[in-house]
Amino acid sequence: MTTARRCPRCQSEYPEGARFCPSCAQALTPDAMEYPMSALEIAVNRVRGLLLPALVFTVAVLGIAVMVLATRLERANHQAAAAIAAPPARTFPVSTSPAVASAFPDDVAAYLTFLQKIEQDRVALVRRKEALSAPPSPANASEPPPADPAADWLILVRDFHTQPIPEPCNPLAAEYGGLLNTTSSGSDTTALDAVAARADGELAKLAQRYGAPAPFKIGEK
Repeated sequence: MTTARRCPRCQSEYPEGARFCPSCAQALTPDAMEYPMSALEIAVNRVRGLLLPALVFTVAVLGIAVMVLATRLERANHQAAAAIAAPPARTFPVSTSPAVASAFPDDVAAYLTFLQKIEQDRVALVRRKEALSAPPSPANASEPPPADPAADWLILVRDFHTQPIPEPCNPLAAEYGGLLNTTSSGSDTTALDAVAARADGELAKLAQRYGAPAPFKIGEK
């Protein structure tokens, strides 16, 4: 007759090969069976078994949280640096004169009003650049030289490229973009006049498409 295997601590039966009692968690090694664990020791072992997975999980969650926070801080720093480095954006009026508004579709009329303002600013910057490079006259020797237009020029070019272009204005915008590039590269007057004439020709074609005169001139000094 086989003698039942019983836990030395709680006297519950346990299956052959078991390392711990299924009832009280008493270790069933020879040494442990000779000296059964107390209730406190069993409780401590159970707590240890629960704490280790919980600790690993907590460390993993904290690591992920730190990584997410570091990524957000880095992104915020990049955005702040970009905002500081970028020149301030300008706003342009979208209203048009009654003559332009009646002759062109609304989106075309608004773009032409915008382009007219860009052209006025381009001419003003060209004049400032010429005044800056010209030798001072005796009459104006006491006056400070005009401000370098380089920073304003970057703003002007950026503003031109951020404005939405209506489909009928694409050829005009392409030629005018070439005019801005030619102006910024410091090309001679002959080359600049030729590019300005092509842009002005596209403006005339656009106006002719709608049976209206060109609302302004490109290339006037």
